[in-house]
Amino acid sequence: MNSILKKTPFLKNFARLVRIFFGITPETLTLNYHLKRKDYLIKNYLKGNNASKKLQIGCQIHNLREWLNVDILPKNDEIVYMDATKKFPLPDNTFSHIFSEHMIEHIRFEDGIFMVKECYRVMKKGARIRLVTPNLKFLINLYTETKSDLQNDYIKFNKRYFSNDQLPLTDTLIINNFFRDWGHQFIYDAKTLEFILTLAGFKNISFLKVNESSDIELSNLEKHGLEITDRFNELESIVVEAEK
Repeated sequence: MNSILKKTPFLKNFARLVRIFFGITPETLTLNYHLKRKDYLIKNYLKGNNASKKLQIGCQIHNLREWLNVDILPKNDEIVYMDATKKFPLPDNTFSHIFSEHMIEHIRFEDGIFMVKECYRVMKKGARIRLVTPNLKFLINLYTETKSDLQNDYIKFNKRYFSNDQLPLTDTLIINNFFRDWGHQFIYDAKTLEFILTLAGFKNISFLKVNESSDIELSNLEKHGLEITDRFNELESIVVEAEK
């Protein structure tokens, strides 16, 4: 049917008008496509020959090999649609590792608690979770009177997000923008991450550096630095691991 539409401009335009009339957007069509494939992709991954099952939540375009990569907006056919604010379509006690980078800050705090509890449910005993998210402390430190060269560079770097050249290049502007833009809902600190992990039942909680882990499966996974450079990613991010 799609091939016929492509070859017949009249039919293609008519179909487009029908979709508009019924409120069917390209985004809706894309979502429906990924929803139809979701169960098949999950089933196929779980019955695969991987020695251990690993889950990446909110992968964006950064698929990890031999991982089940999920996102609410899949960017390619290998990514599985999943809304992390709802019950995961995954069985209990299945995954040896879970990784999520710069995702949890995009959902409400209550949803973040739910997501971490769901992670605990689908993980095996002794499995490890690694969460990377912006650090509230970095924003507070950005407001101090005396700034490091890195902090000053970060402020200049973030001016690119503002189209109005008349706006002052200040820490106040950057901090406010960080809280309000990119769909951020809640910015975590160490004690709050420790709280939600403990609440879910996790133990042996530790805070680490970007890309560093004692677990080889969780080492060198971060990709946020590709967007903002590694030095700014290290400034922004807090990394926590915990064990079920």
